[in-house]
Amino acid sequence: MAISHYADFPLLPAQLVDGQGKRHVNYRAIAKLSIPLFLDSLTYIINSLMDTWFLGRLSTDATAALGAINWLMFVSIMLVASVGVAVQTLVAQAFGSGELTRAAKTAWMGIWIAVLTIPVYVLLATHGQSILSPFRLEPQIEQLALAYWLPRMLGGSLVVADWTFRGFFNATNRTHLTFTVTGIVCILKPMLNELFIFQFGWGMAGAAWATTIALMIGLTIQFWLFFQPAIRQTYKVHQVWQPNLREILNLLSVGLFTGLFMTSDLVGLALFQMMQVALGVAPGAATQIVITLLALAYQPAVGFGEAGIILVGQSTGAGDQHWAKRLGNAVIRLAVLYMVIVGVGLAIAGTFVVSRFITPTDIHAAEVMSIAPKLLWIAASYQLFNALIISVTFCLQGAGDIKFPAIVAVTVTLLGFVPLAHVLSFRTGQGFVDFLPHLGFGVFGGWVAYAAHMMILGIILWQRWRSGAWQKRL
Repeated sequence: MAISHYADFPLLPAQLVDGQGKRHVNYRAIAKLSIPLFLDSLTYIINSLMDTWFLGRLSTDATAALGAINWLMFVSIMLVASVGVAVQTLVAQAFGSGELTRAAKTAWMGIWIAVLTIPVYVLLATHGQSILSPFRLEPQIEQLALAYWLPRMLGGSLVVADWTFRGFFNATNRTHLTFTVTGIVCILKPMLNELFIFQFGWGMAGAAWATTIALMIGLTIQFWLFFQPAIRQTYKVHQVWQPNLREILNLLSVGLFTGLFMTSDLVGLALFQMMQVALGVAPGAATQIVITLLALAYQPAVGFGEAGIILVGQSTGAGDQHWAKRLGNAVIRLAVLYMVIVGVGLAIAGTFVVSRFITPTDIHAAEVMSIAPKLLWIAASYQLFNALIISVTFCLQGAGDIKFPAIVAVTVTLLGFVPLAHVLSFRTGQGFVDFLPHLGFGVFGGWVAYAAHMMILGIILWQRWRSGAWQKRL
């Protein structure tokens, strides 16, 4: 049956209508939108893998130090950088309703927020020791972690601005621009790593400076693209740059709820990784390697999720909630399929892939090799649920349902996962607190807690999407 656009329906994203007026999901259009987002997310994995590989050439201690602070840094940065996700949601809705100048105005408010965060990140960068001291890291691990912390946190405002531009380009169907810029940064990173870590002899600090400077270059390119004639004429970006306090506060409120969801997970993961580092160098390094490898599963799925924000947001802006749900379901299916396949594949290839991140002569190498492949099998067990968490959350955000996922994530993560991981990981006399029971199953106990957490949160969010409660509130 021939498929064509049908006049009785408004122009909606990824929509095909047959001769009888029946609407169909255009998977080719979804793929065209999603593939650059997927590849863009993949470049983040490559950057993370490169950092882990370069630091692995320094020592296992360096890898463990990155594992100890990696997610804590993400929490500190992403709580505000999630404004960029809010920008993507609001711009997608404005784009769907045809309010293009409002879309550009939203992006500018995100840039002003980035500027206002500069003093905050300078303060965080210069107080790393106070922030890390409660976690009782081994002295050599803490010293390495602090060397990385300072230059990485100084670039926090750059991440906020980067995510804002990403949100604008993605929501206006310019995902190829986002991927192009990220690809350039990905090419620069290994060259800067080699230069700063080894040639200049900056070690851990060199890896962080490489990330910050690469971000600065990427942001400069994005700013140039934002002012290209086609965008200037269509969105009037040169006319709506003035800061507006009410709009800044509104964007912050939306962004902070979005960030609350993301950072609650990151806080939980940061504390979880610190627990594993506290168990010893080998459990900490093994956990960092496995978390890095798992980015091959979840980070590209973030690309599918971003497609969910765009498609659901544009459909919502056009006033068609039913179509928003159909597109969301298509995105969710793609994310689940991808993450399950990659999660199982990593577990099967566990010994081979883990060995790529270990120096054979390191004194902890054998112990890490005995732990990490087993952890990959635990991780494979929850990939379906992790896919639901990522894709459903983004689809809900595209529809404007931001409070429910945030509240659920904070509750399940901080009141459930974190205490359970502590209980299962540590023996009596170990750990960060004494008032919890201590079952002492070590690193494997901690990872079982993580798998249970993913399953519970995934089921709750899926039920929220499936129930359609987000439609009733619009």
